[in-house]
Amino acid sequence: MSDPLFRWNPHLVKPEVLDYLAKHQNSDPKQRAFRSSPFDEVTRIELQQQWEGRERIRKKLPSWYKNEQVLFPARLNLEQCSSEKTAGYKAALIQSKLKKQKTTLADITGGFGVDSFAFAKQGFQVHYCERQSDLAQLVAYNSMAFGLDDFHTYAQEAEAFFLQSKISFDLVYADPARRDEEQNRVFALEQTEPNLKSLLSFLPSRTPYLLLKTSPFLDIQQGLNALPNATEVHVVAIGKEVKELLWWVPLNEEKSPPQIICAHYTNDQWKETRFSYGDIAVAESIFGEPEGYLYLPNPSLMKSGAFDWISQEYGVKKIQKNSHLYSSHSRLDFPGKRFTILNTHSPTSKQLKKYKNQKWEVVCRNYPSRVEEIRQQFRIKAGGKSDYLFFTRDQQDQALLLEARLDQD
Repeated sequence: MSDPLFRWNPHLVKPEVLDYLAKHQNSDPKQRAFRSSPFDEVTRIELQQQWEGRERIRKKLPSWYKNEQVLFPARLNLEQCSSEKTAGYKAALIQSKLKKQKTTLADITGGFGVDSFAFAKQGFQVHYCERQSDLAQLVAYNSMAFGLDDFHTYAQEAEAFFLQSKISFDLVYADPARRDEEQNRVFALEQTEPNLKSLLSFLPSRTPYLLLKTSPFLDIQQGLNALPNATEVHVVAIGKEVKELLWWVPLNEEKSPPQIICAHYTNDQWKETRFSYGDIAVAESIFGEPEGYLYLPNPSLMKSGAFDWISQEYGVKKIQKNSHLYSSHSRLDFPGKRFTILNTHSPTSKQLKKYKNQKWEVVCRNYPSRVEEIRQQFRIKAGGKSDYLFFTRDQQDQALLLEARLDQD
């Protein structure tokens, strides 16, 4: 089913409509799709949009899924919104930086309001600004469904909001739209909306701090070039994926060397690795052959590009310059996955045929073949859980195969 543009319908909030939505949320989607609406003021498509929206955010926004009073916008708004975990990270970051009893904050690119709601739950006074009037009305309703206090909504462009508002904010938060008018993805900051250059021209008179969220695909050096006053770059990852980059930008302070904070959510907790961005340029790797243990940096560290710093800081040897796999003789604490090396081989056809119909996780680093190609050609089954085959290259640039077992605390 196509996903029509969201239009706010105030009849959706009627108790009988909300009860109907909750009652049929878990019914057969195929049957539900062709069932006519029992309400004169609410269409079948509007009901379907609510059921699909709630199901789509089940894992991303669990407390929203559980709240039967909450309503949902179009698919694109749900795809672009933060997760509850990353929104909570931002709220905690702001609290730790400002340390104020009552923070007044403007979210000038409000969207579905996930970040704004996290800020409000932290106790901040939140001024939510969204240029799409229908979406702003939905968020205003959802703020009441969550019982949020001191939450203010504005259906305005960011520039118009600042022209009309007389409030001085402790911080402005922005998550600029990363799609152009044709809905194509854009990554450069000058292509996003609202325009970053325009924002930076007037924000210093309205707030001392900007917290900016950008695509995880934005190059960090490119971002620092566009945000020369940024003092912190947070690389935020959950599980195997980098979700977003956060830029802490003091607007009225002298420039200081930026810090990189690699934040990785794993095993139900955030783990951070901090270093100066300048350390990346001066660090030097240690190189060596695979020894007793193998290390794979977590996704946030991989995104940071601090490959030489990792080797120097943790005393682990790079197996090859471009593979970004590390090894050590003794077992070390490491911000990522640790493996015990079982065997090393040359990945000949004869050797690989030994894994036929066996279950192994397969990882390729700086290797000409892809994981899917290796699995298909040599019939290696997925589901190895703790048993891994690493295909990479050694210091002489020769193909190398490592059998390894996951070794986690």
